Amino acid sequence: MFKILNSIFGLKASKQKIDSASEKEDLESCFLARLQSSKFIKPEAIDIVMKHLTHEINLNKTGNKLSVDEKKALGLNTRLSITKELIDILTPEGIAQTDPKSILERIFYKATFENTREKEIQRLRKIGIKTFMLQPSNSEKDCQWCQSMKDKVLPVSTDINSLIEENCKCEDWCRSYIYPIVNLETT
Repeated sequence: MFKILNSIFGLKASKQKIDSASEKEDLESCFLARLQSSKFIKPEAIDIVMKHLTHEINLNKTGNKLSVDEKKALGLNTRLSITKELIDILTPEGIAQTDPKSILERIFYKATFENTREKEIQRLRKIGIKTFMLQPSNSEKDCQWCQSMKDKVLPVSTDINSLIEENCKCEDWCRSYIYPIVNLETT
């Protein structure tokens, strides 16, 4: 029993080191999948957007802001501070969004949450946890499906990100988290 609890909550010094190259690669893979499925990002701009998402550049702070007339011509809110470089990576549908700047933020968080959930499921499998619950964040942005999943037990074999992709209707991205179920059996 102590072994299971220690594997969940305890960290050995040698395990504290994070394989940052592997983790970075996994996260970048999630970013790429989100970018390729986005109707708001031009396919030819994926490389530059990847640099933004990995914090190599910041498309929101290039100093090359659109003028009021340029924003009017694009049908944008004239009070919105937006760069030409950001507009260059967006499709017409992306530019037509109420807040085009938030597109990159939504892609970043959706991919980051997906990556985190997948890593957590892998960790639970590795330490022998068999089941978990997908718990909603209890914010006003939780969709009806996420709220309905509260306290439902799922096996760790569940493809959690596919399940969420098929059912979740949360605003922007799913904020639900994995809650492991530890069965402390005495034998």
